[in-house]
Amino acid sequence: MVEHKQSRFFLRNFALFLLPVFVSLMLLGSISIAITQKFVREEIDRKDSILLGQIMAAIEVMLNEMDSLNLNFGTNPEINFGLKRILRSDPYSLTNTEIDKLSMIRNFIDAPANSRPYIHSIYVYMNNNYGRLLTTTEGLTSLDTFFDTQWFVRFQTSPAESLMWTEVRNIRQYAFERESKRILSIYRRLFSSGVARTDGVIVLNINAAYIENLLSSLRIYPEQRLLISDGEGNVLFGNPPEGFSAKAIVSDTENSYSVSRLESRRYGWNYISVVPTEIIYDIPSRLSLITFGVFVLSALMGLTITYVLTRRNYRNIQNIISIIDSAENDQPLPPGPSGVHDEYGYIVQNLLKTFIERSYLKVQLSERMYRTRTIELLALQSQMNPHFLFNTLETINWKILGFTGKPNEANEMITNLSDVLQYSLRGDQREVSLEEEIENTRSYIAIQKVRYRDKFEVIWDWDEELLECGVMKLLLQPLVENSIYHGIKTIKGSAAIFITIRSAGETLELTVRDTGKGMSPEDLEKIRDSIKEEREEKDLSHHIGLYNTNKRLKLLYGKEYGLFIDSLPGKGTTATAVLPLHIS
Repeated sequence: MVEHKQSRFFLRNFALFLLPVFVSLMLLGSISIAITQKFVREEIDRKDSILLGQIMAAIEVMLNEMDSLNLNFGTNPEINFGLKRILRSDPYSLTNTEIDKLSMIRNFIDAPANSRPYIHSIYVYMNNNYGRLLTTTEGLTSLDTFFDTQWFVRFQTSPAESLMWTEVRNIRQYAFERESKRILSIYRRLFSSGVARTDGVIVLNINAAYIENLLSSLRIYPEQRLLISDGEGNVLFGNPPEGFSAKAIVSDTENSYSVSRLESRRYGWNYISVVPTEIIYDIPSRLSLITFGVFVLSALMGLTITYVLTRRNYRNIQNIISIIDSAENDQPLPPGPSGVHDEYGYIVQNLLKTFIERSYLKVQLSERMYRTRTIELLALQSQMNPHFLFNTLETINWKILGFTGKPNEANEMITNLSDVLQYSLRGDQREVSLEEEIENTRSYIAIQKVRYRDKFEVIWDWDEELLECGVMKLLLQPLVENSIYHGIKTIKGSAAIFITIRSAGETLELTVRDTGKGMSPEDLEKIRDSIKEEREEKDLSHHIGLYNTNKRLKLLYGKEYGLFIDSLPGKGTTATAVLPLHIS
């Protein structure tokens, strides 16, 4: 009878303990696999979207070279009429002035062709009786002797309403070449001022191998196919999977492949990523096996633990029942336990419960404080961007308007601005290496040098072994900006900015000193007090960069670090940022 009750007690406890465990593991396993598959698919789609965007941006940088060429040859009257007069003149009667003009005009096509590795060649043709054209390969030549005439046939046969079009073709520059070279030709019609009919054409030839290598180098998976097709679904670049037609890749997605597509509105091209589904779901399949193994292991562990706990609980209940039965039957009570384990267990259990609750509350409080500090730090950091962006865009606009047909310097400004913006807006990264911070500051200084020209010079001084040290992101830029706008901008003559980076024991010191107008003792004391008290005052609005930089340093590294300011009227200002010395 006792054994039968014990068996039923075991079975009931097994059901109560094991059933929830089995159900929970089944649900958690199924949900985790489903969520993992969904997450992996979304992550693949997200990465494909970013990847295709990068490819489209890189390709359109190449295609946009045509805009610069059209700006020179299509809208610049001096270049347009000068080249037209040369091409339509007797080839053997060019004057020295026309030869000099031709040399100057040729620089506008030779410069991009020599500096851009993806450009194969550039042709500029304007209607003339001699069939003459200007090229980067042979200079001034004629259709009768030029090795490539396919483009001219395409130009003559293309619809008149087509302003710009592209085609992939093969050319062979020399007769001894065994294989022809595959290129992408971009055509742009030229028009004379006030004339509606076509007056000529610009042909920009891009090396197809460069684009193919670009697609190959950007693949995330070895089996991934990256393709570029035109608006009609014809694959221009890339190797489509076997069994796929170009139009099917653009418009359809079969079960064995995952296809992502990005369309270029300007050129009508499609950028396509084709990934086999077995690669996408490789990780979820492995996770499924791991989940199943954990499920079996958990079930065995649960069964063992349940069995041990059931035996112990049954023994304790039997002792309680034995004591109750003995009391009811007026029998001697069984001997008590040698130690008061249950009371101690009760106290320990409550202490643990209290400790866990307090620890949980403490962890929650710490997490909230951390999130608050992080949000405040990111908010202060984000204030730095609009202030600098406005001034930089104003400078770039001024510089571009001053250029007429020579965009190289403006392009350099835009490149530096892009570097600075990409650096400042790159995710939520709060700390970078000193080398990255120096490179970003150099880009910013290059932009300001264009605006102020010889107004100031920058002298750098740092130890090479410190380049791998970690520093707060956007640390030097606001200090240099403060020197330019508040120390150098309004003075007569030129000045200098000295940027010194040194280690001092366990700290790293970054000093920016200018030889500008400096500050009065009253202004200097006001700025020091405001920084020390960590409160923003209205009078500090002109030095918001210093305030934000100091507060960001203290939030990121602690109260003992920060920004220290010193200045003398007529001598200049020195700002020193002190932070812990460590490797990024």
